[in-house]
Amino acid sequence: MSHSAVDVGWGDGSTRWALAPTAGAFARLPPRMGSATFLAPMNPEARLAELGLTLPPPPTAAGSYVPTVRTGNLLYCAGTICFLNGHMTHTGQVGKEQTVQTAYQSAEVCALNTLANVKAALGSLENVARVVFVSGFVNAVDGFSESPAVINGASDLFVKVFGEAGKHARAAVAVNGLPRGSTTEVQVVLEVKV
Repeated sequence: MSHSAVDVGWGDGSTRWALAPTAGAFARLPPRMGSATFLAPMNPEARLAELGLTLPPPPTAAGSYVPTVRTGNLLYCAGTICFLNGHMTHTGQVGKEQTVQTAYQSAEVCALNTLANVKAALGSLENVARVVFVSGFVNAVDGFSESPAVINGASDLFVKVFGEAGKHARAAVAVNGLPRGSTTEVQVVLEVKV
């Protein structure tokens, strides 16, 4: 697998950026030392910090289930809603109380909750090999057809955090109600590093 590094124009030419293997994300490297090239792929938690995001406490199960189940090298994550810091961030239907843009933000909160559960299950987000599948549910008015644009809130965050390994297969469907009146819910299947 080839790696690439490219100088950027910061004046002295000593700052370098490297394309992380398989992740497709750039990481800032230390100044060049002699002819050595440094490759420092960023970990997913560092990417979250760069985005100004922090993982919430892992949400507890709200019924007769567990937040995650690992079988082999797959981690199945229960659905997460947009519950954060003790309250719902977005409630109501898209097309009524919520817009596509606010629902996109709701899906991002769901993804953060999923990542919190993943970290609790695996100890670190660095143990994720890739995001395999995302099921996204959008609480919406009858006839709503923009569910993919809403669930992009979760999908985009996974790509920002994991780079190429965050790209996944997906379903995005509109429904007429979700737990606690949540605007969105996200379920995820991940491949785990062995």
